[in-house]
Amino acid sequence: MDWVAAAETIREETLEIFKHLHQYPELSEQEHETTRYIAAKLSAMGLEVQTFQNMTGVVGCLPGPPGRPTIAIRADIDALPVQENSASPFPSRVPGVMHACGHDFHATVALGVARLLSGARDRLPFSVKFIFQPAEETNVGAKAMIEAGVLDNPPVDFIIGIHANPDLQVGQVGLTSGPVMAAESNFEITITGKSSHGSQPHKGADALVAASATITALQTIVSRSLDPLETAVVSVGTIQGGNAKNIIADKALLAGTVRYFKKEAEQLIQEKLERITRYTSETYGCKNHLDFFSEQSPVINNPSLIEAIRPSLIQVFGEENIISVGPSMASEDFSYFLQEVQGVFSWLGTSSAENKGVYPLHNQGFCIEEDAIVSGISSICVLIDALTSMEDTIFDGTLRLS
Repeated sequence: MDWVAAAETIREETLEIFKHLHQYPELSEQEHETTRYIAAKLSAMGLEVQTFQNMTGVVGCLPGPPGRPTIAIRADIDALPVQENSASPFPSRVPGVMHACGHDFHATVALGVARLLSGARDRLPFSVKFIFQPAEETNVGAKAMIEAGVLDNPPVDFIIGIHANPDLQVGQVGLTSGPVMAAESNFEITITGKSSHGSQPHKGADALVAASATITALQTIVSRSLDPLETAVVSVGTIQGGNAKNIIADKALLAGTVRYFKKEAEQLIQEKLERITRYTSETYGCKNHLDFFSEQSPVINNPSLIEAIRPSLIQVFGEENIISVGPSMASEDFSYFLQEVQGVFSWLGTSSAENKGVYPLHNQGFCIEEDAIVSGISSICVLIDALTSMEDTIFDGTLRLS
């Protein structure tokens, strides 16, 4: 089937969906109207619709022949606390909330794929499940949906994750072989000192000085303790402390994030965090407490699978439009799905040639080109076709990650 031509026939329909989702964004775990809107669209297409009593998000299922495999498409639906200042002709109507990460685009593409496949349901060799996930930005949505059973009834055999990429042009598909997005851990450090008058710092223990030294020392973890061929990031994002300009602070709170690809790197970084915070605090006469939280695993594409699907995409879109993309140190809770079933994560180009890379994800100027919708829909349909043609190699487990 010519999926590019088919996607073009629903251009106006899907653009209206995108406009609505973009104009009415909702924050993580508050996506109530978004859930109702998507559920209504799925129901109108004749899909089996599943909503949840205690959380947002919705699942649509297009049943295939009994006993056949099931492919899932996951699209996140939450927005960000960002005041939009973009060139979009239909900007957010919700003050301080914006789809600055393209989740409105993801949902639109998934609905567009559902629209096309529902019209060809008699020829579907598989069942297809559409998972519209809440709360990706807060790292809780994927896990909650899995616990709610979205990978069951029918059981999902393979899952596709998609993401807007403003560094790619409309019509381009980004594929990453191996690590795609990093694992995430977070930490909080409490440093406790002793207050005194600002004119008599020798009578206190300055928690802010200890905090400053700690931040500086933490920057040596990656540069001096990690193998230079490994990749990791340790960043402190917030510091709080002090109550008055003339009082030595008796408490400082630091919070930060750690990104890495290998578990061994996480273990080393946690060990170094503990040693640095303890000894630095002690050096300045303070005490400390460290909380370390492992949040999510890395997103990893099976290299064999990427090379297997690449020719099908090249055949339709041209070799110049199938781009090899390097790994990102950002994190994605799609990793929870990949812990349960095999799958693939792909990037969809959303920028014009003039604006490519100008406004990154999470920026108030981030804006998706309207043509990206049709391109994204056709890309995922071609990917599904590629997977169905590879049934013997995918679903017998030979392409599973070891």
